[in-house]
Amino acid sequence: MKLPLLTLVAVLFTSCPDPRETVNFDTDPRVLRGSWNFVLSDVLSNAVVSSQAVTFTPTLVSEDRYTVTASVTLEGEVYALSGGVNGRDLRFVRPQFTPAPQAFFTLTGQNTGKTYSTWIPGQTQVNGRWRFIGDLSTTENGITNYHELEITRN
Repeated sequence: MKLPLLTLVAVLFTSCPDPRETVNFDTDPRVLRGSWNFVLSDVLSNAVVSSQAVTFTPTLVSEDRYTVTASVTLEGEVYALSGGVNGRDLRFVRPQFTPAPQAFFTLTGQNTGKTYSTWIPGQTQVNGRWRFIGDLSTTENGITNYHELEITRN
């Protein structure tokens, strides 16, 4: 008697459609690819600390995750940015068709080795342009300094 019930449950679970939005990894404007504005602001005053165009190179890892690399200049030093984007409710598909993804990055200074890290809880669309907003932080002498980071498609 238990076997037919388990079979029914298995069929129900395997026949449910994938609820994630399908996004074409190669062409969707939400994917961090190409030139984006990289704006760093002071958390307390909202004053812009740094603003530059950054070119992101994405690599598809799985249907719900991709990694990115870029170069960013902060405080006069070039930083190698590396990290990833978790699709959560998105399903990235290549080359056919792939929620608000979470992004995380580490920036490492090429001369000093100083590091910054960021976590971005999701992305939004403002005036037709995709935007990631989160915090960028670094720890020096036991003190963590936070800045707001906004990455907007050019």
